[in-house]
Amino acid sequence: MSDDTDGGDAVELWRDPVSFEAPYVAAVAACTTVLTNSVRKVAGAEAALHQAMDDHTALQAFDKAVDQCVEEGTFHELPAVKNRGRRIPGLHQLTRGRFRGVFLIGKDVTQVVGLVFSREPHDLSARLAELVTEHRTAADNAAENEGEG
Repeated sequence: MSDDTDGGDAVELWRDPVSFEAPYVAAVAACTTVLTNSVRKVAGAEAALHQAMDDHTALQAFDKAVDQCVEEGTFHELPAVKNRGRRIPGLHQLTRGRFRGVFLIGKDVTQVVGLVFSREPHDLSARLAELVTEHRTAADNAAENEGEG
């Protein structure tokens, strides 16, 4: 094969502005938009995947810590829940990653109630209000069901 050219005139390409150039420019723009959006989706999916993996690991660690507290009877050794810097008697918390469990511990430390479980942000007052509402609703529904039976 030879790279020799015959020395003739260079080829000149003319693109029809309506039937060639406009569709070509539109195709490039569409391709660029799809590529840009795909990169954003992949980056977002990757970030979501990493967060989900971190959450999964934290939940496993939370379960393991709860199991350990049950086996060893050490719920009372968890950090105390505080309100405005003051310890709330009988309430202790376990936090792993973005997750927190609040436990109500009886005076003899053998009875423990998993009271509130939350994911960041942790607002104990709001979660306790939700808990009260849920229990009242459940009690009202139970009362209605008894009246129908």
